[in-house]
Amino acid sequence: MATAAAVIAQAQVLADGISRLVDGDADALGPLVVALVVIGVVRGIARWATDRSATAAVIATRRDVTEGIVAKLDALDEPGRAAATPSTVTSLATTGVDALEPWIRSYAPALGWRPSCPSPPGCGSCSPTSCRR
Repeated sequence: MATAAAVIAQAQVLADGISRLVDGDADALGPLVVALVVIGVVRGIARWATDRSATAAVIATRRDVTEGIVAKLDALDEPGRAAATPSTVTSLATTGVDALEPWIRSYAPALGWRPSCPSPPGCGSCSPTSCRR
């Protein structure tokens, strides 16, 4: 939500600042530049925080899935252990877990964003970083 608020603030600052500059107010340039720098920093911090959160979620998910795989393998009987070949288990514990990363980084956060977007689902106008009506 911080990114969305920063985008809206940036649009408002640009609109006000550019209209003042077009009207001949040369003193508007300084505050415009300062405001845009501040908004850029806020957007950068929000992006960094999102990436940190996604990385923490990926690490926790990998750990939980790997521990679950190991627990299931320990619980298998003899015929089940024979069917769980090393290559199958290795593939599941590495490639299978790695396949979750894009989902955790992009799709899951978008699900949290969706309820707050005023546009109808599927319109393509909303994303976690912007919302256009």
